[in-house]
Amino acid sequence: MANDFTAALKKLEKEKVRLTAQLADVNTAIDSLQRVNASLSGESVVLVTENGSKKEKVLPYNDYTVLLPSRYDSDLTLPEMLIYALKSKNGAFAHDAAEFIFSVDDTVDVENLKKRFTDIASAMARAGKLDFKKIGKKYRYFIKDEHLL
Repeated sequence: MANDFTAALKKLEKEKVRLTAQLADVNTAIDSLQRVNASLSGESVVLVTENGSKKEKVLPYNDYTVLLPSRYDSDLTLPEMLIYALKSKNGAFAHDAAEFIFSVDDTVDVENLKKRFTDIASAMARAGKLDFKKIGKKYRYFIKDEHLL
């Protein structure tokens, strides 16, 4: 009888762990979809950086959160990809940032990325959230140092 109880308890504990992991995956998917939806609807974005488990606000840009990733992941949103490229290259033209992401992940549509990065970087610069330098007819974008506290 005690053996049956112990086996049932272990089975329930395993199921609890499995469901907890599945719930975390669902929450991550919901967060990602909310960020994409916010991005597409023109809502604001807030860039945060991860210091261990601590996140600190870095770059406000509309209403949702863009993580300043320490490494590339194919699940990054477009603004996160742009910020990752700008951080990695210490500033870049939007097209160069797209080419950089393509060099890291050759599954992305680099032409679409160039257009989207241009729009996103321009909007963030107009909002005063990115520094830029005009070189000829193009703009080179940088993450503002004052936001990297």
